[in-house]
Order: sequence, then structure tokens, then C-alpha cells
Amino acid sequence: MTGTVVPSLPWVSRNWLRGWFADITGTFNLLRRSLDHPLVEQLYPGDYLQRLLQVQDESEMFFKSLDLLPQTFCHMDAFRRNLFASKSPGGDDKTVAIDWAFTGQGAVGEELAPLVAANLLFFEVDTSDAHELD
Repeated sequence: MTGTVVPSLPWVSRNWLRGWFADITGTFNLLRRSLDHPLVEQLYPGDYLQRLLQVQDESEMFFKSLDLLPQTFCHMDAFRRNLFASKSPGGDDKTVAIDWAFTGQGAVGEELAPLVAANLLFFEVDTSDAHELD
């Protein structure tokens, strides 16, 4: 449905990813204060933590880039626990999505970030498979 406008109803989320990222700013700040802590060094070996913190440092650039992309209606919480494989009455494979609480406007492809993050945070995908999931 090319050209369809995303509804502007009160319950439709806007800037969901930006808000989620803002909510975890405290975690980034704690990590910055704990760079030399042995547990932090163990959890984030090599340059992994520096690369993660660089994502935070450059986050506004990423969000501005998303704002320039075509906007569409997004689920915003599509990950393994909210997606189910099913068959249509005609026998075709289909995916059923549940839990539409974060539904709203987002850039094309924007909900790939919560898909990867949620699957890792809720241990739906083994962390050793994170690169493949990404």
C-alpha cells in the first residue's frame, strides 16, 4: 500500500527506538565509570566495550539517518517470543505476531535493532550466535 499514511492515533508510538536507547543511557554511563573493573573487562573483552560506547557516542547520527528513511508502520517488538510459525488454511507458511504494545511509526528496517537486541537480552539466541543473528 504505497503512500499509505501511518496513523497518528494517541496509542501509536513515535521514536520508540530513540526512547529505548535513552532509557539505557544510565547503563552506558555506569560502564564508562567502570572501564577498569575486572568484571567489566571480563564481560567486554578486547575493544568490544570501546566499540559499544562508540555506538552511544554516534547514536544521534544514526537516529538522524533513520529519520531520513521512508517511515512505515512497525511492530517494534518482533523477536522469537512474539513471532510464531503457522500455516494458513491453504497450507502456506505464515508468521503470526503477538504483543503489539510498542506498535508505531518507524523507519524501514528500524525494528531490526530490537529484534537482535531482544533475542540476545532474553537469551532466545545464544550469544555465540550474535554475529550470525546480526
